Amino acid sequence: MKVLSIQIKQLAFQQGAHLAGITSVERLVDSPPSGNAAALMPGARSVISFALALDGNKTADITEMTEFHPEFSHRYAGVAAGLGRLG
Repeated sequence: MKVLSIQIKQLAFQQGAHLAGITSVERLVDSPPSGNAAALMPGARSVISFALALDGNKTADITEMTEFHPEFSHRYAGVAAGLGRLG
């Protein structure tokens, strides 16, 4: 499984991500309901999270991730995947 995780992260970086991480849904089970991936996507075992550094001139071209899955908090997934911290 480690090889697959590395390949997924490499793909994210190749597509322009500046940070990428993977976490298990178990790490998110104590999150608020919006951060509990297993509750939103039954059968999910992992969450892939990535981050892009935004250029202030290009932010108008970026849409909110809420269009992808409005009930899910990508902040909690990013923290659990090691991309940063809340606060």
